[in-house]
Amino acid sequence: MPKQILFLLAFLMVFAVGSPAMAGITGGETTISPFYGAYVYDGAQGQSPSFATGMRLGYNLDKNWGVEGQFLYATPRHEGTYGGLYNISGDLLYHFIPEGTVVPYVLMGGGWSKTDYAVGNSSTGIFEYGAGIKYFVTDAVALRLDARQIFSFGPTGTSTDVWQNSAFTAGLSFQFGRKKPVPAVAEPAESEPEAAIPEGPSSWQAENTVASEGKILITGMRVDKNEFEIIASRPIRDYKLFTLSQPSRLVIDIPNGESGFVLKKVVIDRLGIATVRFESYADYLRIFFDAAQGRLIPYRVKETATGLKIIVTGP
Repeated sequence: MPKQILFLLAFLMVFAVGSPAMAGITGGETTISPFYGAYVYDGAQGQSPSFATGMRLGYNLDKNWGVEGQFLYATPRHEGTYGGLYNISGDLLYHFIPEGTVVPYVLMGGGWSKTDYAVGNSSTGIFEYGAGIKYFVTDAVALRLDARQIFSFGPTGTSTDVWQNSAFTAGLSFQFGRKKPVPAVAEPAESEPEAAIPEGPSSWQAENTVASEGKILITGMRVDKNEFEIIASRPIRDYKLFTLSQPSRLVIDIPNGESGFVLKKVVIDRLGIATVRFESYADYLRIFFDAAQGRLIPYRVKETATGLKIIVTGP
């Protein structure tokens, strides 16, 4: 792998880690990516780098995996005469941090290459691999950088039967047919009404108590001593639990879950929890527990016959 690609991979990972998270790739999108850049030839060819341009057409199989076809055109120069290089390839892509604003990816694939000169032409098979980044400026448009190593297998007409060329390109990537974005941190609008703190028992009853077919419905919440209970229409055995910072909050994702509460935000002010917020998506329900004092109190989660309990274990 050339030093340029190693440097680019390191740059991509540092850039991605330092970038804020938002929806990027959800799966099911068709992509069109025009590009422009440089094509660097194997030293055995004795040619200076030339410009390259082309188009990529892809489809995201899910939020990580995608397939893409590429057409690339470059202008090699032979004995003072410019020719034409045509690469047609198909690639498999893997996207890292797919829900981020900056989405690094790696790729591998192969295809066919043809070079035309006034004195003749040649055709070779190619194998390629590389890496890149997509920087999403909107849900549908991303800036894209791409670097790849391209092996052309003979006959090459030179002292080697394999050329190792490189392509470095920049362009745009347009997405169509994407699913509803699922942000890692979904904040409700400031103007959204809030449910009042109950004056009696520390419990909250949802307005809707009839679950949709195949769904787990959150029908209520209750606070008792050091326990915060999530009451559901049936036991919750499959869930994802994690924390987020700035501000501090606990997050629970429940596949096939839905909220019975009309309001998306409920004021709690109990057990170090300021508010509970619900964000519904096609495949799951996301519940935020916002910390009251800027930090989460130590806790553990217990499964119950009617949902989940968050048990506070520290001050």
